[in-house]
Amino acid sequence: MYRLGGVSFINSLPFFYGRTSPIFEIELDVPSRLNEAARASLREATMISSLAYPLCRDQYEILPDFCIGGDGRIMSIKLYSKYEISQLWRGGIFITSQTGTSSRAFAKICMERYGFDLFKLERKPLREADSVILIGDQAMLFDGSAYPYCYDLGELWRDWAHCQMLYSVFLIKRPLYAELAEPLSNFLDESLKAFYKNPEPVMARALEIAENGLDEALLREYYSRLILKMDRDKFRGSISFLQDNGLI
Repeated sequence: MYRLGGVSFINSLPFFYGRTSPIFEIELDVPSRLNEAARASLREATMISSLAYPLCRDQYEILPDFCIGGDGRIMSIKLYSKYEISQLWRGGIFITSQTGTSSRAFAKICMERYGFDLFKLERKPLREADSVILIGDQAMLFDGSAYPYCYDLGELWRDWAHCQMLYSVFLIKRPLYAELAEPLSNFLDESLKAFYKNPEPVMARALEIAENGLDEALLREYYSRLILKMDRDKFRGSISFLQDNGLI
């Protein structure tokens, strides 16, 4: 069996929930730990935060098309703040330890558009922070009523980059790419076909995970915004944009 790492958030349920494979043993974890495992070359195939790819480029090759992607509002990657985004430098920030791509993408936008380094802001605990970056289920369930400003990374990215965003991509170890690319693509394709044919089991599991923190209408909107298999040309375009801007 080959080990396949997957994101443990509800955004990747369409790939993995209720699915088994004769050749892949699926191991779910948060993005930051998936990134660390890829850097240590612990799995034969894995999802990884797209901007973490340079850490393991020598060991892994990107499988095209399949991803956690978006084109505009993404709903699950948010910056809550007491300040307008151009003024974030005035206060301290909390950045979730689960993030791999999101904080770097926010930081790139802050530097390019507003001229300050997000990572130089004073780090504070969640309850004391003037600004908060959260991802995944935590971002969708967070009570942000204490923060007058809320920014969705997908909207900021579309406004700045003018292309679709790749939040997570699939990788295969380079020596195994020729052997595993087709079976992994087939597995992911079959998972998505099953999801789009009958999304109810995934929806039910996502609502269960959210523990009544999300209603069904919001969850359906969320899944409608996710790009889980990107058009090949747009996938290449998004990769090229990340490369051209020194992000991967």
